[in-house]
Amino acid sequence: MSTPNNATTCPFSIARQQQHFRLLELPPELADTLTSPNPPTLYFKSSESTAAKPAHAVLCTPTATYRVRQVQTSNTVYLTLPCAQLLSGAAGAESENGVVATATCDSTLELHKAEPTVSAEDYIRQEVTQYDESLYDDDDDDDDTLTASSKTKTQLYSAIPLHHSTIRAALRSLCVFDERAGGPCFLPSARVLLKAWQAMLDAAEDAIAQSARGPIATRSIIEPLARHAQEAESHTPLSLYRAILLRLSASGPDGTTADGAGECRSPPPPSPTSTHPPPRPNNS
Repeated sequence: MSTPNNATTCPFSIARQQQHFRLLELPPELADTLTSPNPPTLYFKSSESTAAKPAHAVLCTPTATYRVRQVQTSNTVYLTLPCAQLLSGAAGAESENGVVATATCDSTLELHKAEPTVSAEDYIRQEVTQYDESLYDDDDDDDDTLTASSKTKTQLYSAIPLHHSTIRAALRSLCVFDERAGGPCFLPSARVLLKAWQAMLDAAEDAIAQSARGPIATRSIIEPLARHAQEAESHTPLSLYRAILLRLSASGPDGTTADGAGECRSPPPPSPTSTHPPPRPNNS
């Protein structure tokens, strides 16, 4: 078939040195998110592979997790650039006109919104050392062993193949805490939680007694707990008290709240005709 004389032609060539690319097909909602005025950071993650369960890659936004699947294509797909951008010759362009193929893609990556088969809490329980006072009573060397075996929160966000909102909510629900900012984090045992909760109730009762039954600022509870945490015989870090308060506090739409923000309110005084004592304060 002959080409008309007035037809527009575009010279096409293939570069001698091919580059390596992988095409990623985005779902419409994710494409809209990435083209928004303030696009979020995306993360590729994968769980550890085992003989019984191979690992699968996922792509995580702050609020969603997508399963990544490689799909082979029977069509020839070229990635091209104008030859004018390749005048250096390193990629094999021979002319200033036309386009040059710099890569060939035999497969693409598809994204499918995934429902997690393992909860974030299960991952955390596997990766975080349980904190119990008995482990710190006899041998100080145990501290280093426990610290070395537990991950930091930053490592958990990187290692758990789920989006950050789910991980953040699980950390909060389990009252996971770190003894120092950026250090290894711990999962409090039931005994430690019970002792910490009792200390917080005592601090809340003292704060209520001093507030003339008005609103109780969170700092009124934190300050005596901070003094108690500094005592030599205390093995309850202040960060655990903060984690419990965070667990009980009201949260925003994304499950976050400012650390130490807000206030705890005492219950209303009993009515004049009531013969019962006021109820125990609810610190939620």
